[in-house]
Amino acid sequence: MKKRPVLSLLMMVVITLPLSAQSLSPKEALKMLRKPSKRCPLPSLMKDDRTCMDFIYEMGKLETARLAAIADSVEARQSQNQLIKKALKNEETAKEKFAYALEQIDREEIRYNFFQDQKRELEEDRKALQRPAPTAQLVNVEYSYTGMAYNPIMPMKISLSKEGKVVGRCGRSEKDQEIDQQALNQINELVLKEKLYKLLPRYASIKSPLPDIPEIMMLDGMHWMLELEYSDGTSIRSGGEFMPSQNTNALEKMMTDYLKDLMPKMRE
Repeated sequence: MKKRPVLSLLMMVVITLPLSAQSLSPKEALKMLRKPSKRCPLPSLMKDDRTCMDFIYEMGKLETARLAAIADSVEARQSQNQLIKKALKNEETAKEKFAYALEQIDREEIRYNFFQDQKRELEEDRKALQRPAPTAQLVNVEYSYTGMAYNPIMPMKISLSKEGKVVGRCGRSEKDQEIDQQALNQINELVLKEKLYKLLPRYASIKSPLPDIPEIMMLDGMHWMLELEYSDGTSIRSGGEFMPSQNTNALEKMMTDYLKDLMPKMRE
């Protein structure tokens, strides 16, 4: 019973030995291209663009351990691909003979980079969802929203000045003006009530870099941004192309009410 873990470890060492060497000879690289069974297994998400895109859409449903295992297999394949490309860098004849196989390696790299970017965003989202409620004093809040061309951006900011006064500004103004001293406390109560501290870093549709998946072109639309800063150094930033489930509209309304006297006057 005790020999099985040792045997499994030895098998893993043997399988990954070419990768640990960090180099392949042209002969070894060509042998791998001739016999795909000699290579690291091809993860399903790296087989083609559609499978990759489908995986990305469903990736958030995977448990952390399962995603980590898939990431390891993707990393092993990509590392080996890079060794093959490096080994054949100056082998023009071989590159012509195995042009299709090398093209597929390049396509796999695009899927690999896409996966890594989306995995990083997913990990950041999961951290945000586990973020505890802030306990320090809210010292700065900034919010902006822009819709179509007829609804231009109107940034708003409420913060605590060096003198301990609550000040605000909005629009293109660069001058702070003193406002209701309860503004930051009231805003923080709303943040806690609506759990805005659990906002994800980014709310946006997935944009495909995959050649076989047409990218959705956003010619016009909305964008919003929120930044919260606390006296203990905690900083929460969020924003994107669509609104979250949390009630950010209530925050926008509250800030607008506090800053209404500073709003730019509409032209007659």
